[in-house]
Amino acid sequence: MKRLVPISLLALTLMAAGAALASPSSATVLCKNATSPCSSVYGAGTVLKAELEVEGAWGVFPIACKESTVELEVTNPGSGTESVSGTVNEFSLGNCNCEALQTVVSKGKFSVGHTSGTIGALQLSEFEVSLTLHGGAGSCAPTLHCLFGTTVTGLTLEGGTTARIKSTEEATIPKISGNSLFCLKNAPVTADYTVVSPEPLYVLAS
Repeated sequence: MKRLVPISLLALTLMAAGAALASPSSATVLCKNATSPCSSVYGAGTVLKAELEVEGAWGVFPIACKESTVELEVTNPGSGTESVSGTVNEFSLGNCNCEALQTVVSKGKFSVGHTSGTIGALQLSEFEVSLTLHGGAGSCAPTLHCLFGTTVTGLTLEGGTTARIKSTEEATIPKISGNSLFCLKNAPVTADYTVVSPEPLYVLAS
């Protein structure tokens, strides 16, 4: 049975906290094998599809969703001088409690920079998501609207035969506008996604 995802991953999606603290490298590739140097790189046009496997909470009220899908399309496969980057083709959250309405306003872009082993730091940019609660029966908070976005940090892409996108304790998404009490200035992101394709997938230094 799939667990609940915080509306923050909004968010996504997306590892060890220590790995996330390492400075990401600009020399990064996504690879079909775990041995460096990579002998088989995932090139431009590769689509990473991830599905929810998480539980958590967003802000000061317990908003959680049972369904979420993220799709990232690689446009720059990385090199000896560049990180991997591309566009967020899909980010959805569904079947949420608290009668919450979540809408992705801007899917934005992503980048992955190698940190250690087969792990990379995943960052979302130009990403915006709105959260609306209507109050009343079934809601967890008064009627309000929050807009979060721009840059999401503190996410990791953990390579493996089945890769995962995870959040660290430092994962947050800043508030753009909304209620000063309920819409946190830097809302925590809690996420754990399984990358269902491609498999396998490893993050390596180039």
